[in-house]
Amino acid sequence: MSAADYDIVRYAPRYKEQIAALPTTLWSTDPALNLSYFEWKYEQNPYVDEPLFYLALRGGRVVAMRGAYGAVWEAGPDRATVSVPCFADLLIEPEHRNRGLVTRIMEEALSHFEELGLEYAFSPSANWVTALASKAMGWREMGPLRAMRLAQPPPFLARLRKSAPTGQLARIRERVARIPGSRRTYRTVRGLAARARRFRPLAASRVRDGESDTAFSAFDSRVNRRRGEGGVSASREARPEAMAALVKEGGGDGRIRHVRDPAYFAWRFRNPLRRYRFLLSEDQSLNGYLVLGSSVQVSARQASILDWEGADSRARAGLLRAAIEWGDFQSLTIWSESLPAETRTLLEAEGFHLIEYGDDLRVDRPRILVRSVGKRDPRDWKLGDRPLLERASWDVRMAYSDAY
Repeated sequence: MSAADYDIVRYAPRYKEQIAALPTTLWSTDPALNLSYFEWKYEQNPYVDEPLFYLALRGGRVVAMRGAYGAVWEAGPDRATVSVPCFADLLIEPEHRNRGLVTRIMEEALSHFEELGLEYAFSPSANWVTALASKAMGWREMGPLRAMRLAQPPPFLARLRKSAPTGQLARIRERVARIPGSRRTYRTVRGLAARARRFRPLAASRVRDGESDTAFSAFDSRVNRRRGEGGVSASREARPEAMAALVKEGGGDGRIRHVRDPAYFAWRFRNPLRRYRFLLSEDQSLNGYLVLGSSVQVSARQASILDWEGADSRARAGLLRAAIEWGDFQSLTIWSESLPAETRTLLEAEGFHLIEYGDDLRVDRPRILVRSVGKRDPRDWKLGDRPLLERASWDVRMAYSDAY
């Protein structure tokens, strides 16, 4: 069979049950949870009137899909807003791969975008496989992006570091490093161990009941007993109006960023496949917030800083220190590309280090892909006065990617 033997169609409600049953390797193994995720992401999205979802059918059955969720972006000195949908959730059943379905589905999607009068499409969560396929179809990467991570040592190693004489651990590391192949062996073992302990089978019933919060177990047990510096508190729910007001008061420097209005905050952090915690800094009103996120499938205390705003450096620092102290995370990650030097210095002072991804194209790292809906020269791709393919044009945050 070839791609011509399939029917490429746009979403209709009669396909929803099939969609929920299809992505067992993409979302979860529970169709009910998948259905909840689909409805949140595509039907409850505040920026589109109907789901932007495209399907490949064989004999009337859904065998492949690609979604694009609604998003509104702003750029330029006047913060002009533009609707730019973001592609996500690509899946093709194994027996139907390598038949050109991705190209046909994308052609249908872009044709639909053109009918809607859209100029661009983004892909802010593409893995390396999707990125390679997309670049062959005219997509360009804005990047590469960088990230920083705070990695806490295991308890036994932390105790060893405290008890070992100064310089002793460094001398041990130097001696081990001289052993042929030791570095390669260490990286391999560390990678396999991280993968083994990171993911576990998704217990859908526990997720729906809100019991699978391993990443925030320490955070939740401590937050009720402590209060951070500068009046920092924590919540499981966003405060859309107050958070949007803080973003608006902060203005912006004209870089490309997602619109963060009350509708955005009310919708974005209700993803049923993720867990979130909100740290809030308040004086007379909200003067800062920090959003932590983690997958419900992660069994370790691993989290990410998805969004972070503060009226001043004191508010931002108080939020970060509370997140570190309360969370006791094994790792805490943030996209650092767009952060000002002052904020990167603050992160470094708290122990964050730049993640080295290397040159391997197969590594999944932060990336944002962009594409013109029409056949415009990439040199002319702009939002407002900002060139889309220049990193300096963007204010990027993990919250803009549906992968978190």
